[in-house]
Amino acid sequence: MNDYQNRLVENKDSGEEILLSSIDLIDSIKRYDAREAKALSIFGNSTIQTFQPATFQSRGYPFRIANPSELWRYHDMMKDNQFENLLGTIGSLSTVEFNLLVKTSQQIRAYGTKFLGIDGTGKKALLASLNYLRIIENRVGIENLSGLKILEIGPGCGYLGLLAWAKEYQYSAVENAQALFLYQKNLWSSVVGEGYQDLSESEEPSASALSHIPWWKVADTNVNLPAFNVVICNHALAEMSKSALKFYLWRIREEWSRANALTGVVIAQSLGAKNVTYAEVLGVFSSCGYELIEKSSGVTKFDDVYCWRLQNTGGLEIFLKVKDKTKKHFLIKFLSACRRGKLKLLLTAAKKILIPSTRQLVDLKLEFPQSVKNNWLANRNVDPERLRTYFESIIPSELTAEDSFGRYLENGNGKKLPTLSI
Repeated sequence: MNDYQNRLVENKDSGEEILLSSIDLIDSIKRYDAREAKALSIFGNSTIQTFQPATFQSRGYPFRIANPSELWRYHDMMKDNQFENLLGTIGSLSTVEFNLLVKTSQQIRAYGTKFLGIDGTGKKALLASLNYLRIIENRVGIENLSGLKILEIGPGCGYLGLLAWAKEYQYSAVENAQALFLYQKNLWSSVVGEGYQDLSESEEPSASALSHIPWWKVADTNVNLPAFNVVICNHALAEMSKSALKFYLWRIREEWSRANALTGVVIAQSLGAKNVTYAEVLGVFSSCGYELIEKSSGVTKFDDVYCWRLQNTGGLEIFLKVKDKTKKHFLIKFLSACRRGKLKLLLTAAKKILIPSTRQLVDLKLEFPQSVKNNWLANRNVDPERLRTYFESIIPSELTAEDSFGRYLENGNGKKLPTLSI
């Protein structure tokens, strides 16, 4: 048993407060399962199949729980043994970033101690989340951050939500795995308090600082989602089914058209494991009317970063006037065909009306200007070693159960193998 698991057992054996809070967690599991069961009764087979966690299912990853004692497994997941890599990726920090990480790690630790019976800072997923936040801020541009509204698809541990909330951005998240939804729910509600809205228990989105969206609210196209102008989905686009990816992209587009705001961007750091090939992911984006405007690996020093925006913004007014979904789908196909130069002889006149010129399209693209590049390194005067020292001072040699298991698979118990004599 590793140190992390020892702390788990010690804390679970010692706290009446943990037992009392577990009663609330049991109730939240029952409420979620009841609402999901109701949703399952009204959707068709294809919809239900589309919104299943495809990669989790295929790999046997536990994405449902029956008891709150299982929630601790999601405290710092998906970044097994990557602390050193992530620390190098983050590099130097600004004082604001350093203080933000310290404060958020303390919130995560307090949540784990009180509700889950574990002692952990969530440091690996937290560092990854800071990187995601940097990507968003630098793609949008520092001068455009006022009024930033983020939608995250597949928020994992939920730590990006805490960082965005701390910076007073409006944040919402979609999650289709029951266990992760419940982990996120209890983390966010315990930290954010009244600023948190669980849309599995509310009919309409409010102006909450942090909104939580279950899969069945996304699947129901009659339900309005919280407003957003940036979508981020990290390491998961290629892990959905192809139909799920397509559904999300149509849904995003429809939400933007409903708000008369077809100028948002979709961002991903890495496309994830290949349940759907990368070529298919790019093809689905194109077929749904999005264009890839950036693929960059030179800034984050970690994974490729992809950024899309909607094609054919010159046809915005016409698109907004078309309400019928079939006609809207045809219009997007038509505009996309025009953009690629097809139907050139017959549709030149329509193209001039609906599609901006190549020069205009270049101007409309979300550039990565020098001012933003400069900001990437501006005011970063905190050495990452100071961050390492901070985490070590809180919990020396902090390892999750996955870290320890992975190291055992790599090196066994670390002892030198005996020499066999013949």
